[in-house]
Amino acid sequence: MVKLVGMTYQWWERLGLAGLSRKSLELYSRVEQMLGATLARQILDFFSIFRTVAEDYARRARRTLAMLRDPKITTFTVVTSPFKARRDGDFFWEELRKRKFPVGSMVVNRVWPLLPELAIPGTQEKLQSVVGWYQEMSQAHQQVCEQLRANFGEKIPKLIEVPELSSDIDGLPALHQMAQRLEL
Repeated sequence: MVKLVGMTYQWWERLGLAGLSRKSLELYSRVEQMLGATLARQILDFFSIFRTVAEDYARRARRTLAMLRDPKITTFTVVTSPFKARRDGDFFWEELRKRKFPVGSMVVNRVWPLLPELAIPGTQEKLQSVVGWYQEMSQAHQQVCEQLRANFGEKIPKLIEVPELSSDIDGLPALHQMAQRLEL
């Protein structure tokens, strides 16, 4: 309503129709009575300036959206962990698809690789227990990755498994190692 009043006021003032339109004058008089003459003028000035800013912002937002939707320029990567991968994949795939954003890859981070068969002497039950637990977890991670390939293979072109690293990513050597794992 204020925007409409502001645009009408500017048009009315520029064309010099103030003397011609008694009803317009009454409308502006009432707005000035409710808000005060100074505040009414400040609001009208603000909206007349804001309109050009908002139009420019909307133009830039449309250009940005076009770039985000162009698969030649932009693709999105869903990054998740093994046991949240299905939920995250379904959710982000659907939300990005609704917004028409291209999904180029899914990174499953911290996947535990399978260990080769280890010969553990029978007297070390605790070690056997830990190794057995690790093997079960790594097999579960591998099964999740296989399920992801089956579920998202046609939707997301690239599924990347990044193994659990022995330490946090810190410094250029670790970033280089991560880039190699991501096949960048």
